[in-house]
Parts: sequence; structure tokens; C-alpha cells
Amino acid sequence: MILVKGFIFLPRITEFVFFYQSAIMKYCTQVEIALPVEQVAELLHSPEDMYRWMKGLKHYESLQGEAGRVGSRNRLVLRAGKREMEMIETVTASDLPHAWTSRYETRGVVNIVTNRLEAVDENRTRYTAEQEFRFQQWVPRLMAWLLPGPFKKQSVKHMRDFKRYAEQQGMSGD
Repeated sequence: MILVKGFIFLPRITEFVFFYQSAIMKYCTQVEIALPVEQVAELLHSPEDMYRWMKGLKHYESLQGEAGRVGSRNRLVLRAGKREMEMIETVTASDLPHAWTSRYETRGVVNIVTNRLEAVDENRTRYTAEQEFRFQQWVPRLMAWLLPGPFKKQSVKHMRDFKRYAEQQGMSGD
């Protein structure tokens, strides 16, 4: 029950349940890259290459284990506009070069990403990323509920930036 200027407002239970359930947001993005699976996987798992295609990445630090292996942990610092965000990446499953799952944790948000690389033919790869965001605090939960578009837009942008970078690397022979 909410009291507003003498009026009593009783929100419907279904609205509350919907908002509560919106603590998890899922979506999938996909792109086709004109390179073989092995080369795409190599570029995706190279911290040195990450700085070249992931705009806003300011720092990448290995905390534990070998990149791309189950149990490896990394610290990433990203800048988005004037905001800086630190997150910890933990690889939770790996079937390199074809699939791996990572968990990204930052204040109030956990993002679980399952990446899949599938050969379309010997020189083309379909890269699919299944995203699951879990919002643990009310402010991020409210933002995701009101404005889910920017989350997917950022994921698509990173994927397109990677595609552009990977295909340039393939053309230059690096």
C-alpha cells in the first residue's frame, strides 16, 4: 500500500511479481566472422588483443590460472563515459575453442556469458553469446527493468567491434 497525497494506492500483486522476477534478464547476440573457429578463439582469449577491440577497457589483470581455463580469474577495469567499473571474471566452463562460460561480477550485478563458436564453413565462424544478468541490488534491478536496451546494445557493440578487429587481423595475416 502506498499513500500519495491522501490517496491510497494498492499496486497489483502481478506488477510486484513481474518487477521481482525481472532480477534476471537474458538475451542472445550473434555475429558471423570471416575467419576459422581456431583463429577467432585465439583472438578472443588474447588479453593483448582485447585492448585493441574492446573500447573502454583500461586494465586487464590475470589473478589466477591460465586465460580461458576453468577456474581462471581476471580483473577488468572498464570506462563508460565518466564512470569506471571494475569486474572480476571467472571462467566456469570451457570446451575451447568451441565454447566457454564466464561469470562477471561487479557491484550489485552478476553477468553469466556462455560463448559458442560454430564453424559455418572452413573460413567462417558463427559467434553466439548468451547473456544472463542477475541484479542483486534494487538500483541496477530498476535500471534493467526500465531500460533493458542499453545492456543488449553494449553487448552488440562489443561483438561488432571484435568482428571488425578479427577480420582486419585475418586480412593482414597477423
